[in-house]
Amino acid sequence: MHVFLPASFSNRQTGEAVAQLTQTDGYGTGQATYDLRRLCLRGLIERLPKSHRYRVTERGGTGSRSPTTAASTGAHADAGSGHR
Repeated sequence: MHVFLPASFSNRQTGEAVAQLTQTDGYGTGQATYDLRRLCLRGLIERLPKSHRYRVTERGGTGSRSPTTAASTGAHADAGSGHR
């Protein structure tokens, strides 16, 4: 599956995209903040300096599950990772 990735994205855009994909209002900016932080820690995305925007890293663009894919399948970003 090919997904169009913008050059950068914000927390708000992430929350809106996931809510639209899952057809629910239960995914807000608080959950998006948590998920984006976890993706940053894993090196899949990075925060752009002096901004509130993120971009996918080279490592993150190589077939990893995106937060929107995980949310649309009902899986949590940390599910099955064994990390706490």
